[in-house]
Amino acid sequence: KYGIILELKTGEELEKGAEKALNQIIDKNYEAILRKYDVKNVILMGIAFKDKEVKIVYKKFDYLS
Repeated sequence: KYGIILELKTGEELEKGAEKALNQIIDKNYEAILRKYDVKNVILMGIAFKDKEVKIVYKKFDYLS
């Protein structure tokens, strides 16, 4: 099973906003619910946008154990 978690930020500097969004996912342990449902491959994505510009940062985890 695969899962993707997105966190969106707007109105900030793009790089900082995207990192802040990704850190929020990690700090608040959002992926725990996916592991509860036996999701083994998870992509966490922090996305920041302002007007027509966007910045995306991500981390990929494989929970095989």
